[in-house]
Amino acid sequence: MAGPRSRPADGSDDRRDDDRGQAYTLEAVGASIIVLIGLVYVFQSVVLTPTTAGTVDRDVRAQLRTQINDGLAAAHDEGGLEYAALLWDNETGTWFDDISGYQVNNRFGYGPNDPPGQLGDLLDSSFDERGYNYNVYIEYQVDGGEATERVPLIKRGRPSDTAVTGTYSVVLTDDMELSSPGEPGRRLEELNASEDEFYAPDIDDDGPLYNVAVFRVIVW
Repeated sequence: MAGPRSRPADGSDDRRDDDRGQAYTLEAVGASIIVLIGLVYVFQSVVLTPTTAGTVDRDVRAQLRTQINDGLAAAHDEGGLEYAALLWDNETGTWFDDISGYQVNNRFGYGPNDPPGQLGDLLDSSFDERGYNYNVYIEYQVDGGEATERVPLIKRGRPSDTAVTGTYSVVLTDDMELSSPGEPGRRLEELNASEDEFYAPDIDDDGPLYNVAVFRVIVW
């Protein structure tokens, strides 16, 4: 019967055991790295997909915002915003109504229709024909310029979460006249806003400034 196997005096068995242990450790580390790389790849795939889509959406919204602001600036240069801001019928206390089949009012303004003039034409060609919805408000100052209120020029619904807004300011002076065809020659300084003769009050009794009309266009 053979006796117990003796271990070499030079420790070669210990070295072989250490080598095997290191090999197992390296294999485990390598497997962990592979798993980690896989998880990172999956995580990036999940995160980047909506980010990429969001980038495209932001680009479209940025372009739309530029179109709104450029369109408002062009309309202002041609007198279209001033015309729209003064398109008030002081007898009915709302916007001038020349649209058959729809009653213009102070809740929805021109509603599903566009106002007469250049601004209406611009909105139609820029947004209606491309399938966009929009609201247009005119904001103005009250309480001597300490607060603001607004009146809807066009209100068509509730904007979506991704709606885009553009604004443009128009200075109204006392000597400006209503552009409503039924009120030729009526100057702003002659009107009484408290009696709905105009939507905005005179915020500068001692000077030529009447008010500031801010067109706010919301597109979605």
